[in-house]
Amino acid sequence: MNRTVVGMITTTFVVFVYGFLFWQVNSLPYEALEQTPDDVTAQAMLKEHFPRSGSYYIPGRQHRRLTSTSSLNRAQWALFI
Repeated sequence: MNRTVVGMITTTFVVFVYGFLFWQVNSLPYEALEQTPDDVTAQAMLKEHFPRSGSYYIPGRQHRRLTSTSSLNRAQWALFI
């Protein structure tokens, strides 16, 4: 019983330290994301075009003309959550 409790506490501590080092010290998670040049303008535009909270596909289902492979490769895709 004591070994199990000590193992759980040790594992919890190790996972916590690993998560802290990965997200706070390591820059890798943030290098994959692009930054906006003007956050206030970007937020205002998102609020204007996506007034309700939720998930959106861009382009949406109504864009039937983007069915060819060449059109899909040229299209800009995004997923806002």
